[in-house]
Amino acid sequence: MPLNLETERLLLRPWMDSDFEAYHAMNQDPVVREFYPGLQSLEKSRDFMRRATEQENHYGYFFQPVFERKSGDFVGHLGLAKIEFEAPFTGGTEIGWMLKRQFWGRGYAVEMAQALLGHAFGELQLPEVLAFTVATNTRSRRVMEKLGMQHDPEGGFDHPSVPEGHGFRPQVLYRISPH
Repeated sequence: MPLNLETERLLLRPWMDSDFEAYHAMNQDPVVREFYPGLQSLEKSRDFMRRATEQENHYGYFFQPVFERKSGDFVGHLGLAKIEFEAPFTGGTEIGWMLKRQFWGRGYAVEMAQALLGHAFGELQLPEVLAFTVATNTRSRRVMEKLGMQHDPEGGFDHPSVPEGHGFRPQVLYRISPH
């Protein structure tokens, strides 16, 4: 069953077709996608939403849309996802986020990610949650650190979905376990 979570200021719920336009528009912002190998095509946005629904139905979680409770505005997406690509930690669970630029600096990523970690270690009983990004993505790394995640210097890896030779292929890895 797909996840619904509420925090003081935010609501995370399953994807709906009506979320597509706001989601795709966020992925057309070059500043939001600064640490990705380019903007997301219409086809890739559709594929993401299809995959999100499949993952939510299979695992009960994936990256899901987040909205401001007060305004109802689409903030971005946050979530937990099974790691299916080939890596030393394949089968583990990652936490990740992408927010529209207008919502940066408000603590929204940390607020919802804390709720997601509570769900991961409470209801899901996960032994560990991972996060990764490019080394120069200081904003995301700061969120990881605020969440209490620990940088694993030995865990760096080349992300297989980023083209070989691309500067964003090398990733840094962070880990957190239940306290």
